[in-house]
Amino acid sequence: GLFGIQVLEALYQDMWFALVSTAFVSIYAFAHVRSLLLVMLGLFVSAASVPLAFLFYSPIGMSIVSFSFFLAVFLIVGFGCGALFVYTDFWAASAKACASEDLRSRLLWAARRGSAASGLTAATTALSFFMNMLSALRALRQLGFFIGLSVAIAWLLLTATVLPMCVWLEQRRTSGSSSRCCRGGCSGFSSVVFAIWAPHVHRWRWVYLVLFVLASGLFVGSSAPRLQLANDPPATFPDDHPRNLMS
Repeated sequence: GLFGIQVLEALYQDMWFALVSTAFVSIYAFAHVRSLLLVMLGLFVSAASVPLAFLFYSPIGMSIVSFSFFLAVFLIVGFGCGALFVYTDFWAASAKACASEDLRSRLLWAARRGSAASGLTAATTALSFFMNMLSALRALRQLGFFIGLSVAIAWLLLTATVLPMCVWLEQRRTSGSSSRCCRGGCSGFSSVVFAIWAPHVHRWRWVYLVLFVLASGLFVGSSAPRLQLANDPPATFPDDHPRNLMS
């Protein structure tokens, strides 16, 4: 109806505000990180968490999405830049805590501290949205679940990509690495886990890449045909609610 058209027009206008905000965040992130490649990676990975969330949204029985869901990009980009700053700042600090030439020790040091700091922020942000699932309003439950899921996926993707990119950029700036140990306390169970995990992932990187592509294709093939874009405003009440039955 006319009301639905007006709501969609307002949402389209809000998307322009989201694009302007993303541009401003990109400029600020570049001024802080001083790496265009890292900024592009952080924004792309953060934005990619939104369509990836749809892959888990459909299999649990939610097949209708409204245009307001796409406004989640506005929130995820801000969260993604925050996590990007955490990892890049810890990477820069690792040069003082560890031997600057020992990239492996720096990676372990930054990953352990960066994942703990950003993971706590991601957990509190995602849980705050997941709490909306207790609401009696269906639209609020669906939107809260979707944005919380997007935040969790964005954190996982950023954790898996930002620090390896920092190492790669550092390798391009330097010519070789040292085998000296970290002076900032890189020992412990977490460092042992990272020390075992990192070489394993590097050795089997192509296998994991192929498995990721196959899994993504499987989710897309099973989820995309069931998704439907709602033309009306987000449904607030269930279909059998007396208000909907009377209208």
